[in-house]
Amino acid sequence: MYAGHGLRKKQARQTARSIIPRWLLHLSIFAIFQLLFILFDGSRMWIIFNLNDNGEKMVSLLRPLFDGIQFYASEQLNYVTVVWGIVVVVHGVVSLVEWMQNKK
Repeated sequence: MYAGHGLRKKQARQTARSIIPRWLLHLSIFAIFQLLFILFDGSRMWIIFNLNDNGEKMVSLLRPLFDGIQFYASEQLNYVTVVWGIVVVVHGVVSLVEWMQNKK
């Protein structure tokens, strides 16, 4: 065994330790924003989430998904929640796969 092997193993362990906390931070931020959304649902301040033309196209493509999930009175908050929720789940799956690969 050569010295480089031990170094790679140590780097893999450090990477594995940092993957899950990053996802937990992402999940925590998502949860905090969900609490803010609950507190300020129905407020006019969420108009900041107005979409540009590309965003409108994306919404029309994903309309069936958005129509099925209605957490908030504000349509904008529902869109943000669904998109961000998908991102959190994908990030979690990718983090889990990376963690499993680095664990070996």
